[in-house]
Amino acid sequence: MAAIALVVLGGAVLAVAAAGGRPMPQAARPIERAADRPADLPADAPADGHADPAPQVTAYLPYWEQPAALADLEVNQHWLTAAAPWWYAPTPDGDVVEQHPPYTDTSERTVERIRAMGVRLMPAIANHREGRWDFEVVPRLIADADTRRRHVDALVALVEERDYDGITIDYELLGADDRDNFTAFVTALGDALHAADRRLAVALHAQDSDAGAGPHNQAQDYAAIGAAADEIHLMTYDQHYDESEPGPVAPLPWVVDVVAYAKRLIPSEKLILGIGLFGYDWGGGETADDLQLTQVQQRIAMTGVQPRFDPVAASPRLRYRRDGIEHEIWYENARSVAAKLALVERESLGGAFFWRLGSVPDAIWRSAQRQLDPQ
Repeated sequence: MAAIALVVLGGAVLAVAAAGGRPMPQAARPIERAADRPADLPADAPADGHADPAPQVTAYLPYWEQPAALADLEVNQHWLTAAAPWWYAPTPDGDVVEQHPPYTDTSERTVERIRAMGVRLMPAIANHREGRWDFEVVPRLIADADTRRRHVDALVALVEERDYDGITIDYELLGADDRDNFTAFVTALGDALHAADRRLAVALHAQDSDAGAGPHNQAQDYAAIGAAADEIHLMTYDQHYDESEPGPVAPLPWVVDVVAYAKRLIPSEKLILGIGLFGYDWGGGETADDLQLTQVQQRIAMTGVQPRFDPVAASPRLRYRRDGIEHEIWYENARSVAAKLALVERESLGGAFFWRLGSVPDAIWRSAQRQLDPQ
């Protein structure tokens, strides 16, 4: 869900989010209707006389920001419902390993700390290892039936050994030729986890048509995966990304279209809307800077320029000039997050997830809680 790089800070090597680590975006199609319509929300779903269940709210905890992410989780534990720490990665032979030892803290102490908060613990396993994406490991291991079965067994053994509530699969940027194998893997994993009374969540690239934006969409069979998994985490962000032209990270009209498409193929109660808590600064380089929201605020303060809120994209934007170079920042704030979270109730979705925790501004948490936990 994010690219990583290693940096040296005070003599220690730390893993941090970095731009340019993805050869292609999670959703690379330009905005089609931004000029044609405002960012209107969909109409309320008709009442059926039954109260909807409380939404699930999942927090992703990146290992390279785990202390700050755990602090965010702790403050909001009374209304967040699940934690998906980004901890594990697959190997070509089907085993499961920590993503980036010794920087990944999967200790029993950390596990117990999360459990004590009363949230469901469903660690994420991603094709990301030692600070970078690996786009060959998953296609290789799911292509062979025996290796695929070994991987399923390894995941179930991990869940049972650590007594996790389930697992979250975040296998990104597969190819169109991987579609059937990925479906077979997810189906087998869902069956095995359900037999062990555990849950399966699968993160899917956002798309708003059958064709999608490229092979990474064609690799994921929405209907089949939606049938096999308990939760579908829609990655409704990165419409514009570090290697694209400047633009909103998650423009609301596009998010609305993605949700509408997903609802045609997946039961709405399984759909978990993705909220990206980050931004990009384009200018002066081949790729944009991938920014935490605290870094966005620092750059706003540095420039002295007032951001503007785009009423069509429902996203804030800042343009400034530094050292003779024009910059453009798009990011998320409390207002833009609230606009997207309104879809959870209006579209009867199962809930939302946040990518990613770690020094998230309090205003966003207050706004999100009002949307998802009004009590």
